[in-house]
Amino acid sequence: MKQLLKQGMAVVYLMLLPVLLPVLLPGTGKAALPEGQLRINSFFQAFDANPKAVLQSLPRKYDKFGQLISKAKPIFLQKDIQSGRFVSLKNRLRTSKMRIPLNADHAAVDAKNNPAPLLLTSRLLAVGSKVGKLGLANPLLNKGQLAILPWSGDYWPIYRGILASRYSEKSYPKSELWKPYADYFQKVLMVPTASLPSLDKLSPAEKYDILVGNGKQLPLTHWSLNESAKSVEADGKIQTWMGICHGWAPAAYMTEMPKAVVSFNLPTGQVLNFYPDDIKALISLLWANVNVPSAFIGGRCSDLKPKIDEETGRIKSADCWDVNPASWHITVVNRLGIDKKSFVMDATWDYEVWNHPVQSYDITYFNPQTKKTSKNLLDVMIPIGQFSKDKFTKYRAPTTKYIVGVMMDAVYVVESTASHNTELKNETNSSEVIYDLEIDGNGKLVGGEWYQNAHPDFLWTPGLGAKPIPDIEVGANIRWDGIGLPDSQVAAMAAKASSRGMPLSSIVYKLLDRSTGSK
Repeated sequence: MKQLLKQGMAVVYLMLLPVLLPVLLPGTGKAALPEGQLRINSFFQAFDANPKAVLQSLPRKYDKFGQLISKAKPIFLQKDIQSGRFVSLKNRLRTSKMRIPLNADHAAVDAKNNPAPLLLTSRLLAVGSKVGKLGLANPLLNKGQLAILPWSGDYWPIYRGILASRYSEKSYPKSELWKPYADYFQKVLMVPTASLPSLDKLSPAEKYDILVGNGKQLPLTHWSLNESAKSVEADGKIQTWMGICHGWAPAAYMTEMPKAVVSFNLPTGQVLNFYPDDIKALISLLWANVNVPSAFIGGRCSDLKPKIDEETGRIKSADCWDVNPASWHITVVNRLGIDKKSFVMDATWDYEVWNHPVQSYDITYFNPQTKKTSKNLLDVMIPIGQFSKDKFTKYRAPTTKYIVGVMMDAVYVVESTASHNTELKNETNSSEVIYDLEIDGNGKLVGGEWYQNAHPDFLWTPGLGAKPIPDIEVGANIRWDGIGLPDSQVAAMAAKASSRGMPLSSIVYKLLDRSTGSK
C-alpha cells in the first residue's frame, strides 16, 4: 500500500511540475530557469518514487525567456506516437545522413558511440580522457556557447508545397489536405509570370526558376509540387512534420545568415526580390538534398516499441538505447565548449524535438546519492559503493569506480515561419537533460545512464568547411557576379539539377554573399 501511495504521489507530482517550477524574476513577467538544486530535488522526488514513470516521460523544456514549456505540441500524429511509427518515419531521413562518413575511424572504434569524428581541436578530451583538473572536470567547461549563433528558418513543410510555398500570399491555402494546394497551383501556374505586376509573392522555387532562366518550365517549382503529391496518404493529408529541417539544421550554422534583400532587374521590366527567407529556403534545400561527408554517432532503432526493464522502465535494447551519456557529454563539452562549433541533435525518442542545431550548454553536477548540486564535478563525484540508491546497478560498466550526476541545459535553435521580415532571427528553446557518468579508477569516463529514455540519440554534423555541390555542377566552373542575370547557358544545367530538387550551389551561395555583404 505504501509503495502504491508513493507511485501515486509521483504521478501527481509529475503533473504539477509545469505549475511548480517557473520562478518569476523580480519586476518582470518573465520566468527564469529555477536554480539547479530546486530542479534536481523536484526531478528526483518523482524519480525515486516511480522511476518507471519518469524514465518514460519527456525532458522538461524551456523557452528563450526561461519559461517552462508545459504543453509542447507534438509534431507527429497521435496515432503514430502511440504506435511508435514516428520512429521509423524519422529514420527514413537519417539514412541519407549516414551514407558518407567523414572518416574511417568512425567505424573503427565502437561505431555507435565514438565521438572522435565530431571533435576538432578538442580531440585530447575524447573518450578515455581523465576527468581531473586538466580534463572534463575543468570548471571553465561547465558552460559553452558558439561565437556565431545559428539562424532560425522555416522547415518548408511538404504539406504546403516545400519551396513552392507562396508563403506571403494571403490567398495561399491553409490546410493539411493536399487537394486545396493542388487546385491552387493548377490555377496560378497557368498565368505567365512575365504578365504579373509584381513577383514579390511568388515562392522561393519560382523566383529561383526565373533567375536562372527557367521561368517558363519552372523545374524546381514542379519538383517541389511533385514531391508533395507523392507524400499524400490515403486520407488526402500529408503529415505536417515532414519537411527539410534536416537541411535547415546544418545550414543554420554552416552558412552565414542572410540579412538583406537581393534584387534583380528583369528584361520584362519587373523586379525580382529575394528576401532573406527565400535565400534560407534555397540554402536549406541544397543541404537537404546534396550529400556531404558527415560525422555522426548514434544509430537507428527499428523497434517501434522497444522492450523496457519492467522494474525501472529503462530501455533494454542496445540498438535503441543509442548514444551513451559519456559520448553525449564529451561531444557537447568538447565541440561547444572548446571547438565553438555546433552540431545537430536528433532525438528520435522525443517526438517534440529533432534535427536542431545546438548553440550552448550549462552544466550542474550533483551527488547521485544525496542529490546535492555543485558546479565542481569533483565535489559531488562519489565511489560506486556509496551509491545505495542506484536503480541501474546491473547495467553499470564493470570498471566503474565512481559516479557523478549531470543536469545539462542544452540550448538549441528552433524553426521560424517564413516572412518578408528582414529582422535577424535566432529563436531558441532549451532541454533539460539528466544523466550520470561512470568513471573508472584512473579517472576516465567509461559510460553512464540516462534518467529519461527520451534522450539525444543521434548526433551529426557535416565536416568542417563542407559545402553541398550537386554532382552535375562539379567542375562546371559557373561564373556569375551575382549582380546581373546568370548566363543563358546556366539554364540547362539548373534544370537538370532542379529535377532532383537541387538548386545550383554557385547560384545560391552568390545570393548569400550579396545578402550578407560578404563579397
